[in-house]
Amino acid sequence: MKLHIGLTSSSAGWQTILQQEGVPFSVLVSPDQLNVEGFSVVVVNDNSPKRWKGMLDGYLRAGGALLMTGENYQRHFAREGKRKSIRFLRGEPGSRFERIGLVDIFSTGTIYQDARLCPTNDGLPSVVVERVGNGIITVFPVDPGELVLDARTTQKYFYSPGGRHPSEHVSLVSRGGIRRMVHAALEYLHNERGLPYCHVWYFPDGAENVFAVRVDSDYGTHDEIESVYQFAEDHQIKLSWYLHTESHKSWLSRFASMDGHEIGIHCNEHAILKSYAGSRADIMKARELVQQQGISPVGFVAPFGVWSSELGKAIEEFGFLYSSEFSFDYDNLPSYPWMGAAWNSVLQIPIHPICIGSFRRLGSGINEMIEYFSRVVAWKRAVQEPLLFYHHPKDGCHPVLEFLIDALKRSGARSLLFRDFAAWWKERFSMNLAVEFDKSGLAIEGSLSPRVSLHITKGTQEALVPSGLSIDFSKVQWREKMPVPSLPVDITSIRSFSLHKTVGAFWTVLRRKQK
Repeated sequence: MKLHIGLTSSSAGWQTILQQEGVPFSVLVSPDQLNVEGFSVVVVNDNSPKRWKGMLDGYLRAGGALLMTGENYQRHFAREGKRKSIRFLRGEPGSRFERIGLVDIFSTGTIYQDARLCPTNDGLPSVVVERVGNGIITVFPVDPGELVLDARTTQKYFYSPGGRHPSEHVSLVSRGGIRRMVHAALEYLHNERGLPYCHVWYFPDGAENVFAVRVDSDYGTHDEIESVYQFAEDHQIKLSWYLHTESHKSWLSRFASMDGHEIGIHCNEHAILKSYAGSRADIMKARELVQQQGISPVGFVAPFGVWSSELGKAIEEFGFLYSSEFSFDYDNLPSYPWMGAAWNSVLQIPIHPICIGSFRRLGSGINEMIEYFSRVVAWKRAVQEPLLFYHHPKDGCHPVLEFLIDALKRSGARSLLFRDFAAWWKERFSMNLAVEFDKSGLAIEGSLSPRVSLHITKGTQEALVPSGLSIDFSKVQWREKMPVPSLPVDITSIRSFSLHKTVGAFWTVLRRKQK
């Protein structure tokens, strides 16, 4: 029995998600390919599934599993659904989707009366799970493949237990939440078929998780930079620094002497880089200045976290290994941006978009910040997302930074630099594997690096095993999954309309200089 995902139509968005997950998949060329032994789950993402109807019915009744959108469910099974505007949906405690959290959709979807899972902002359940013959179907109200390509951005608020919610300008759609939805559905559908869910692990060298802290040097003085550097040395961690070169022009040599730390580019002039010409000129100037100090940067992070396709073209031209902008994506796994006709070659590394400075703008106290970051670390550990955070030297507040570093170390995550994580993910994306399952375990074929592990789940249990040609389940050390922290009962309040929030977001964007 192959553990293999079939797509009824080619899709850049679905390819993004499935590559992030690290599962074997292929596009079905013909309905004749369908059989329950060759495909563990089939994703029906074709807008015209009529030609597939007969074979999909046969596959399903023979014990197959389908993951489909609300529109295709309506076409294929002639069910009556209602088109609804959906701002967000969320997982419920104890449900198979509880690990998705609050997922921003901001799109139109199809809702069915027999939906039982993932309530929307209107309180309506949005996800259908239905048995047909010996098979099973999961129906999402929207198409994940379309949503992960959504380029809209907005000012968003992030829940803080202290009541004053910090905000940042980020991607409108929660791409990470969409991926978690797909992960939960694939895991469930495999398990309902009596199959394990197996995918390439998200972290290198068998690490349970990884953490990295980046420092955007925005306007930092020599003393402020030195303070953060000494803090890192005292706590025995290495940081990834991204330089605002105009601010440090007369003493850039200091960064060249930071042994073991990573030095990348933030900007020369701290402004939103929107046009191709403006982006190219600014990056070229910054790169020239750091190269004069013997620094060869491989990473770039844009001012204010603003990404655009024009910026994407510029950073690709300079040959950067990776970039990191939370207006493209945040709280998610790495991916390559789809540019409409081809993939951008610069890997995107999403981070958590809230930093100490976000709270300082609110006038928040140390305890409030600590409580916030404690919750974020616990959540990201439970949902197996990399623990990637950022800081500004001008923000100071070292007691909070110390708490965060200690929490990351206590989590068991491995410390690394952004460039090392990006290089490993690039290697991970290049791998191909095929997985065969029988009751005794798995047989693996393909090109797998010894730095890669496989993550296997069945029911409430999981295992992390080194990649190899065969995996004997009797020798695997299974463990219970880490419990996920409960969502706050009032978490949806951060998505309620507020004139104050809207005006504040408008002025935040208006004050930022653009190039």
